[in-house]
Amino acid sequence: MSPTIVMQDGAPLLVIGSPGGSRIIGYVAQGIVNYLDFGMNPQQAVAAPHLVNRFGTFDIETDTDATALEADLQAAGFETNLRELTSGLHVIALEDGKLVGGADRLTIIVKIPFGKLCGLASGFGQPHHIFVTKAAVIVLIVGF
Repeated sequence: MSPTIVMQDGAPLLVIGSPGGSRIIGYVAQGIVNYLDFGMNPQQAVAAPHLVNRFGTFDIETDTDATALEADLQAAGFETNLRELTSGLHVIALEDGKLVGGADRLTIIVKIPFGKLCGLASGFGQPHHIFVTKAAVIVLIVGF
């Protein structure tokens, strides 16, 4: 379930994972589809509003654009439940020889430019940003 490694031509393309109990599969699947099928960047893919169908009921993330889908889902015969959905998704994609990451918008506590933290200028092969989240610390590398 999680973490999930998406491979392309025998090489890793995407590493994605989430806490969330029985919603993990829905969160991770939505993040993968957002990245691969809708062309979102890693941050957009995991920060998109969540809709998760478990056991026939669509959980729809409150206070997001996803709530606009509730009437259409109900008209199609689905039960719906508006609720807070904090996925905690984290993702790292390999793009053009660089690692590009993202974290669920509701779990990011602070984004620190690495150079400010360590007194260094960011450059090739050095971490670019550090995201401190509720679930993990993600170091983004600009090149390797």
